[in-house]
Amino acid sequence: MKINCTTKSIQLAIKQSVIATSLMTITMGTAIAHNNPGYSHDDHIGYSNPNWMASIQNGALLSEMSIPGTHDSGAYNFGGDAVETQTMSLSTQLNSGIRAWDIRLGSCLLEIPSALCVYHGVAPQYIAFDSVLQEAENFLTANPSETVLMRIKHEIGTKAMFEHFVNADLNRVDHLLYKGQSDNPTMGEMRGKIVILQNYDGADKGIPWSSFDTQDNYNLDTNWDLYSKWESVKGHLDKSSSGATVTKYINFLSGSGGSFPYFVASGHSSPATGASRLSTGKTIGVFPNSYPDFPRVACAFNPFIWGEDCTIAFEGTNTLTMDRLNNNPILRAGIVYADFPGGGLIDSVIRKNESLTARRSTVNNVDFAWSSSGPIEGMHCRMISEPSDPNTWHDNYFCSSRDVGMRWSSSGPIGGMKCTQILEPSDPHTWHDNYLCLPGSSEFGFQWSYSGSENANAVQWHEAADPHTWMDNYLTVIHGDTLVQSSYLEANEQIVSHDGRHRLLMQSDGNLVIYSNNQPIWATNTPGSTAVRAHLTNGIFGIGGNLTLLDAQNQVVWQTNSSGVNTRLVMQSDGNLVIYDANNAPVWASNTCCR
Repeated sequence: MKINCTTKSIQLAIKQSVIATSLMTITMGTAIAHNNPGYSHDDHIGYSNPNWMASIQNGALLSEMSIPGTHDSGAYNFGGDAVETQTMSLSTQLNSGIRAWDIRLGSCLLEIPSALCVYHGVAPQYIAFDSVLQEAENFLTANPSETVLMRIKHEIGTKAMFEHFVNADLNRVDHLLYKGQSDNPTMGEMRGKIVILQNYDGADKGIPWSSFDTQDNYNLDTNWDLYSKWESVKGHLDKSSSGATVTKYINFLSGSGGSFPYFVASGHSSPATGASRLSTGKTIGVFPNSYPDFPRVACAFNPFIWGEDCTIAFEGTNTLTMDRLNNNPILRAGIVYADFPGGGLIDSVIRKNESLTARRSTVNNVDFAWSSSGPIEGMHCRMISEPSDPNTWHDNYFCSSRDVGMRWSSSGPIGGMKCTQILEPSDPHTWHDNYLCLPGSSEFGFQWSYSGSENANAVQWHEAADPHTWMDNYLTVIHGDTLVQSSYLEANEQIVSHDGRHRLLMQSDGNLVIYSNNQPIWATNTPGSTAVRAHLTNGIFGIGGNLTLLDAQNQVVWQTNSSGVNTRLVMQSDGNLVIYDANNAPVWASNTCCR
């Protein structure tokens, strides 16, 4: 038989198809080891964060927050892999940072002396509802800065007396219930409270479940529907990030039906935390565009495609969500309900609240931040410790995005540095000789307050383990004697000479004034104008250096008409206000020397 080129091509294609099919058959059962912090099937996950809400500003709305939660929170006692969705107990969940519970209730079995118990579907979990409330009460008593959001859903049995029995149990913790009128309460209104997310018929007892924009596409017919589930989760993450800040979002990472809950969460072939990934049965050599967000693993040279070939493995929604939150500009995630969450997933959700904390400020283009849970990655951090109080103050740091030469002392001011005393009057025996210091030539300065602060550059110092003492303490970062190019002096902000005798103040009346020993010696003479801030301009190629007064629309009210490369404005100890360029040459001065 004569074999032409077309026949050879067909035979080659068939041969490659057979080989690819064989590879698929092999990889279908390939076990690919996987241990990821987004997923944990252990009863303790090695992550603790019982006080993370302490740093959230009181005015932050529920809709603005990102909150880790557990789906079917009580389903860890009975039912096997098809039913169980958690391994952590309710108390462990809260101490691990979980703040949203999903509580499904039905009538208790006879051996439990309570009216309502936790169920997952028809499977009883042998946890009484009153004990659920007790766990929440215990946690909030120990951690008054936190809140517990509790979805209550009628899961099984007659509805006739359900509301009556729910209310009977809730009445016992009535003093802890959120009773506000708003369906979008603030953190201050929720702090120390149980907030009911009401998913049952009856009189209003909290926030209606229907008031949330919810993604809960939970049914998977087969394991291969996992990618479709992930696309639902991913789409809702993007929606919550870009949506109106007053819209409340809920995103369920969980799924079941034709797949086990642990598989949807992990992509694993078995439930264990470090179990192997399951293969999809596809390789990129044959299906290069399949499941683009799933990992490519076990890569090797394949002579039949004359190139590298990789197995496409399943990935769980926990890991995919954690990675998307960590590696993409997701502004907020809403309430994220997950099965078997690991510490990495919980932490990635919590970190989306950084913009809502009262612990960060920016001065002269440098960020300053407080942490009570270790140094902040990517920042220059100074440990804040008190040797006589080691059990409480042992993991606290004050950080800056640029190394500004900060040093901490628990034994008095440091010679040759400008030091600010850090004290707490309610703890005078411990905190009485502590100082945070800067180099004498630093462009920054610090001001300490133990009675609150309204200054935008005030960073709250808070130690959750000492909430009754450290609750209204703020360190305000000021400009020192220098305003760098592209920076602003807002109303009532100032720069002060090293000797403290001279200061440039941006007054709230629109006037920019130099004071020497508290007497005015120079001004822009713009009182009553629309000016709200001073700005040392920047420009292309580093050319700027024009000191301006701007109104609320950033229109120029007054200016020096000066320019230079990489300039800075300095309030000198001789009383002169000078703009210097990168070569330390003056480009403008107030000519108020020497006072």
